[in-house]
Order: sequence, then C-alpha cells, then structure tokens
Amino acid sequence: MRNQEFLTSKASEVLLFEDDDLRWSEMTFSNKHFLGYLDNKPCFVSCLEDSSPISDGMILSPLRSLLGRIPDSIFNIFSRSLQIDNWYVSNQFCGECGKSVKAHETEISSALKKDLGKPAAEIWLAEIYIVVDELNKVIKNLQFWAKPKRIKGKWLNIPSKDWIVPEPFGVTLHIAPWNYPFQLSISPIIGAICAGNTVVLKPSEHSPNTTEILKTIIKKCFISGHVDVVTGGPKIGQELLTLNWDYIFFTGSTEIGKIVAKEAAKTLTPVTLELGGNNPCVIDKTASLNIAAKRIAWGKFLNCGQTCIAPNYLAVHSDIKEEFLAKLINQVKESFGKD
Repeated sequence: MRNQEFLTSKASEVLLFEDDDLRWSEMTFSNKHFLGYLDNKPCFVSCLEDSSPISDGMILSPLRSLLGRIPDSIFNIFSRSLQIDNWYVSNQFCGECGKSVKAHETEISSALKKDLGKPAAEIWLAEIYIVVDELNKVIKNLQFWAKPKRIKGKWLNIPSKDWIVPEPFGVTLHIAPWNYPFQLSISPIIGAICAGNTVVLKPSEHSPNTTEILKTIIKKCFISGHVDVVTGGPKIGQELLTLNWDYIFFTGSTEIGKIVAKEAAKTLTPVTLELGGNNPCVIDKTASLNIAAKRIAWGKFLNCGQTCIAPNYLAVHSDIKEEFLAKLINQVKESFGKD
C-alpha cells in the first residue's frame, strides 16, 4: 500500500497517428488501474513494485489517512478483512453496460445488417444474447471469482498463511475481428474490466457502422482512460502493437495472430490468441444422420461460415457417405432455400 498513489486520470502517452483519411492528435490512454469514483472523480491506482492494485480500494485510501500512521502490517490485515475490492465497481459497470446494450438493440441490429447483411434472428442469438448472458453471469459470480482463495501452505513456510489473490494485468489491448464485430468486441472488455484492467479496443475497419454503435455504448458506460476505442486500418493496428501493453487479446486469423505474437514476444507481453483453424467433423456409422446433417448445416452456415469453430471438413464412414451427403444437401435447402 505504501507503493500506491491514487491519481485522477492522466495520460501515459500521447499518440500521433496518421492513416490516409484518418488523423488523430493527442489520443490519450491511461496506464492506471481503474478503481471507481471518489468524491465524484474517476480514481485510478498507479502500481509500482510489490504493489497489489486490488488489495486497496476506493474506500481504503481515505480510511488509511483517517487511521493515521499505523503499521502497514496491521493496515494490510484490516484492508483484507474488509474486502472492498473493485468487484463491486465492476458490477456497476456491467449493469450499466447491459442496460445500454438492451436500450440500443435496434441500433445494433441495424448496424450489423448494414455492415454484414446479418438476419435479425442471427444477430440476436450470436451477437446480443451472448453479450447480455455473459454480463448477467459476471454480475452474479464476480464477487466469488475476485475473492482471495485460501490454500494449504507448505511445511517449509510454517507458520505462514497462504492465499491466491487475483490481480489485474494493467493496460490491455483488444483487437476485434469483423465476423462478430459486436460480440467479440464487448465480451473481452467485460472480462478485462472485471479483473481491474483498463482497455484499449481496436475494432475491425470492415464494420464501420458497428464500430459507431460500440463507441456510443462504451462512451455511455465507461470513462475515457477506463475503456477507449481506437479506429483505423492495418497501419493503426501495427502502430498499436509497437506500444508496451500489459496484456494483448486478439481474435482473428492465424496469419495475423502470428504477427501479434511476434510483436508481443519482443516485450514478453502475455497474449490470448483466439484464432480460426481447420475443424474436422467425424460421422461414423452409429450416428443419427438426420440429426448430424441438421447440426452440421447449422454450424457450418451460421454467419456464412465465418465462425472459428465451424466445421471445415467432414470425415464420413464410407458405408454411409452417399446417404449422409443426400441428407446434408436436403437440410441445406430446407434451411436456406433451393437458390
């Protein structure tokens, strides 16, 4: 705690980007862990060595000054017993985000229709419902997830008491794809902010209408420095990767994933890569061919096949090959029409 100082939002860097028609000046990001509001002002924590950004909290800093100069060891015990971590603040943001998504459902559907031509039912199922369901799950479980877990200590460390304490990484970069531009932009943000991180989101340049509604929702739910949106093409993405991040989350192709991993490796930045691949689907003689054909047709053609876990090829037992292909063709026609 002695290594933490509470700050209002301050820019860690000033980025000057220029990309064809796009020009930015003084685009600022915060490298502080967001804790919440103190006296109606955004409150961040700057972490130096040996500091725990969630062990304090919005309320513990004023309490520290009220309690006066007591030993740090005693105050550490006091703060852990209160457990006033940022799970409560994160829950408030999740609640506001859920309300905003529901309030803008029509605009989200319209944007996705303009960008990708998605049908309304698919938009609700694969974009909106997944986000709302994840928000509800986080709100229900976050306090338990964020709570330090007591573990059995080793005899070598007697008489210690051992805990696993979840802590945020810090400033995170999220690069979202075009195939699910709303869901795969919001969902990673939910996890990141609930873990106490700040987020810079780079949505796909191929879904401009969805990007605009994303900016509207994020602006309503989060303050600048907590979650920021950066728009632009590949040049902007490359520039972002040259900056120092505490964590990078990328969803997209394997080819671009390799570039992200290479840039992250230069600074040993941890990454999560959600990449597409070649997914086999095996159908043996014991399978129900009607059910298999229906499920494969749905899974493959959902979002026009642009889903990371969509089947890429089939391995079918030779004895049932022709029968299965006939059923699959009929199922495709039944689901999507003869043309």
